[in-house]
Amino acid sequence: MSSQIRIKPPYKLKSYIFLKDYMTIFGLVILLFGQIFSLSEYSHIDIASITMSLSKIEKSEGKIVDVYPIYYAFFDKYINAYDYEMYHPDLGISYGTSFAKSTLKKGDNIIVEYVKDHPTIHRIKGMSNSFINDTTCMYMIILMVGFYFIIVGAKRTRAFLRDVKNGYITKAKLYEKPTTMVIDETRYIVMKFLFITKGGDTIKIKKELSNATDLLDDEEEWILYNENNTSNNYFVDKLPKKLKDYIYSEINNASIRIK
Repeated sequence: MSSQIRIKPPYKLKSYIFLKDYMTIFGLVILLFGQIFSLSEYSHIDIASITMSLSKIEKSEGKIVDVYPIYYAFFDKYINAYDYEMYHPDLGISYGTSFAKSTLKKGDNIIVEYVKDHPTIHRIKGMSNSFINDTTCMYMIILMVGFYFIIVGAKRTRAFLRDVKNGYITKAKLYEKPTTMVIDETRYIVMKFLFITKGGDTIKIKKELSNATDLLDDEEEWILYNENNTSNNYFVDKLPKKLKDYIYSEINNASIRIK
């Protein structure tokens, strides 16, 4: 049986592997630029409504003083903005704007809700304190795309790190002469290797690689495999550089111990 080397990468190396995933990097870049360009849109986040949902609410009478439509090109629809005045027993007359799709018109009497301990926070009953415009919607979509890529990248990296965590290093031997194939005008090298697991099983693998230069110099190659799922295996020379360097360091240390 060929030598079997158990690896246990340090935490810093695992973090490097996580950040090395191109989908994670892409997602982080999208989030960064999305955050930078959306700073001006944070004023549209309905913080007042959040505060009201967590606070004790009082009610007062009020009146609509103006109504005007706001057009959403993104959704191709309108929503109305309602300027209103309300009476507070301690503050007197206060003014505000609420947003909704309603049949209320200028001069209509309304019920206004306000936060008991912060009476300057108020809205027309049943309406919202703020609205999300087209630009805000666009930035929200950009941020969602960024989160999507990060989640996908994290899942991929987590699966790969699981293979590394349960990984053994051994030699894989080329048992057939490499051949070539062309798929969509791209030339691939087809290489067939076999390796023996820690448990003594012989595993045959076929790799189709567009770049196999670093695998054509020898009939044996170091391979990393998951002891719990041997179909998950990787040529060491194709791994991220820092992980590859760590593994070769472990191989050299194992060779020294054997001597």
